[in-house]
Amino acid sequence: KEVTITTNDPKEKSFLEKPSLLFTMYKEGYKVRLVENSPKYWLIDLYPEKLDNDLIRIRLKIGKSLNDLKSAEYKTKQGILITLVSERYDLSIRPIASFFTFDSAKYRNAEINDMR
Repeated sequence: KEVTITTNDPKEKSFLEKPSLLFTMYKEGYKVRLVENSPKYWLIDLYPEKLDNDLIRIRLKIGKSLNDLKSAEYKTKQGILITLVSERYDLSIRPIASFFTFDSAKYRNAEINDMR
């Protein structure tokens, strides 16, 4: 019932701004911990090396088949927990630009916070 619209910052290094960073961010600035190795998936935690970061943890659930991100969970020091769940992950799909444009007419009953 609430929508917040912001402007993307291309310099931002957060997966909330650029979700594709999930696949490379573990390489630098994060400690990686395997939490669970089940027959169907891996559960992996990423912890920031810099303690002054607002982020506490990113938890990834990755299926054992190729390109199979199941979920990503972002937890902050303020107690905010954001979970992204992927029903299907396909790198070959290229959506049209309008797919990422918010149409307020479709959500007349929602409170819109435009922070651009």
